[in-house]
Amino acid sequence: MTLKKRYIILFVSLNLLIIATTHPQVILEISAEWWSNGPYSHGLLGFVLCAFCFWQKRHEMPKYQPHYLGILGVVLSTGILLLADLSHLGQLQVLSFLLIFMALLCSVYGYPVLRILFIPLTILALTLPIWNILQIPLRELSTSISFFFIKLYGISVWRENYHILTPAGTFLVEQACSGLGFILASAIYALFIVHIKHISLRKGLYLFGFAIAIALLANWIRIISIIIIGSQTQMQHFVVQDHLTFGWLVFAVCFLITIYVASYCFDFPDKVIKPTTKIDTVAFKISCHYLLSISILLIFMSVLPHLIQARFDKDYRFKLPTFEHYKILGSQYKQSPNWAPNYIGASSTEFMFLMQNETLIQIYVANYRQQTQGKELIFIGNRLFTHKNWSIWKTEKLAISGTLKNVNLLTLRKNKNRIRFIAFFYVINGHFMSSKNNVKIATILAALKGQPGSSLIAISVDSPLKDNAKAKKILTDLISEILTPTK
Repeated sequence: MTLKKRYIILFVSLNLLIIATTHPQVILEISAEWWSNGPYSHGLLGFVLCAFCFWQKRHEMPKYQPHYLGILGVVLSTGILLLADLSHLGQLQVLSFLLIFMALLCSVYGYPVLRILFIPLTILALTLPIWNILQIPLRELSTSISFFFIKLYGISVWRENYHILTPAGTFLVEQACSGLGFILASAIYALFIVHIKHISLRKGLYLFGFAIAIALLANWIRIISIIIIGSQTQMQHFVVQDHLTFGWLVFAVCFLITIYVASYCFDFPDKVIKPTTKIDTVAFKISCHYLLSISILLIFMSVLPHLIQARFDKDYRFKLPTFEHYKILGSQYKQSPNWAPNYIGASSTEFMFLMQNETLIQIYVANYRQQTQGKELIFIGNRLFTHKNWSIWKTEKLAISGTLKNVNLLTLRKNKNRIRFIAFFYVINGHFMSSKNNVKIATILAALKGQPGSSLIAISVDSPLKDNAKAKKILTDLISEILTPTK
């Protein structure tokens, strides 16, 4: 059957609408990032530039015929979406949206369309919140570069992880200071210039690399300037007080260099060949049954995660053992007088207080009958302690004998003489584990089995600095009893 292009556009749009309707949380996440002050605040403008590039490429797309292998791309991309839904990985969900869009294009236009639409698709990818993993190396690089040049400037400076200490105060290089937003915005601009000027691949790579280099330089200048000015003004200068605005001003000035280079060093080609085919007269053969099968597959894979996650135990709660060798001071308390962990969206939480040889032991349990996006066991918003009162001194593994070889151990420090140990691990469908990666895999398997109940178990012991070994022994014995309770 011969279909005009407008029907193909309608087909792609309707299928994207199906995905968006069944996954509104992903659309809300993208919108929230675009409207925030974070690294994706350029997203809306980037989306407009992407749409403009798509519009200019509209005449070139219909000359490719659909390939039945295109349905394989739909299967793979929707499969990734299913895994992202079951593991509650927001960035993977966003990425799967992009992959589904690309698979739909390939299913009707053929895989060569990806070459034609490479620039607009890349711009679209750079607007989506899927690049957070780059913040880790960028943050480390920015901290190292800043520390080197500040020390070279002559200021007495020390470094502890991402903290830069000066006589005037301590500066923390946050993830937001990684420069990711500057890099993404500059990369989008460079790609847009390559598109509208029809720049060759080699010259386009030069411009792309130059734009990213300027963005990195702007971020380093921002951090170094804030620390130097803050050190010399006792943190009272407006640059320190409103460092976000100052950062964007620095980037704007540096961005002018990129604009100048793109305008005067990369000219339009002497002749650009434009397609003469009119869009309204272009038609090609495609099977309606083929399109219908793609839509049915898409609907099924979109609804399947909701059907799987609808199965859960409403009464799920991890039950702690009786602890016969400990003095129980209280159980099933809702809060602790000196410990305030917070696990967002937990269906139930409880504290248990034990005593052994005048040592207070606190146990915190957070239960999840069912995990959903943003209300899950492994989530960036969850915390085991209040950073205002405690700081992390050490992160390590505590060896355990039994079914679990080790658990996670945080050593917190409040002052020179007082520390707090927090040992924690997870329970997924009755299986104990300490690795966050294993938790995600186990969460998927538990959801498929219809038994998604999961819990965090954290044990806190306060100790003088000299009694570390004693406190760790208490934790080891208690955890071993939880893992293998006395019958």
